[in-house]
Order: sequence, then structure tokens, then C-alpha cells
Amino acid sequence: MSEKSIKAKHRQAVESRAQGCCEYCRSQARFATQSFSIEHIQRLSREVKTELDNLALA
Repeated sequence: MSEKSIKAKHRQAVESRAQGCCEYCRSQARFATQSFSIEHIQRLSREVKTELDNLALA
């Protein structure tokens, strides 16, 4: 699933939770050389829906 297909409400919730930091290494977005994106932590399968706990700002 591409980042474009992640619903706006999920995107906003993940960005709010992350507080401007990468959720893996905690580096701040304002110091990053590339913009952050929202990605799935574990690969999606046909049976799995996009859930907030499987999304990360990175």
C-alpha cells in the first residue's frame, strides 16, 4: 500500500504521536536531509487492515 492510500486521519494520528521525530531512531524531522514518510512496520497481507499500531513515521 502506498503512502498516498493511507487515510488522512491515520496520517495525522501518526504524525501527532511521533511529535516530529522518526519513530525508529528518534531523529528530528527538522534536521533530516530527506522528508519523512509514513510506512507500515510489518508488511500488509490480504487479511490485515491498516492500523495505527502498524504505521510509523520514518
